[in-house]
Amino acid sequence: MKRFLWILLVAMLTALGTWSLAWWSVPLVGAVTGYALRDDRFASVIAGVGATLGWGGLLAFTLSRAAGTTLATLATIAPVLRMTPERYVWVTLAFAALLGASAAALTRALLTRMADVHTT
Repeated sequence: MKRFLWILLVAMLTALGTWSLAWWSVPLVGAVTGYALRDDRFASVIAGVGATLGWGGLLAFTLSRAAGTTLATLATIAPVLRMTPERYVWVTLAFAALLGASAAALTRALLTRMADVHTT
């Protein structure tokens, strides 16, 4: 239950951060998650799933509000990247997951390394 609540918190922080700041708030939220959950071996999974849900929520909200403009943008960008609009959405969600998870994993690894250095 605790991990589920963390996933929801990460999703909300990711969505709010992306909406107000930019995409780079995703690794920032992931790093904070890695720090806060440094003793939980699933911190990077929590950060990745939360980031995916956050960006998925933003995509759903954006598509529901300005469907014509957003779908036209997807239809324009996706062929340039040689993919369908649906695949572009999946790649976008995977990008959020990788950003969040890798930032959390890196933060945990650095904290573990620093703790090892100080105990030696």
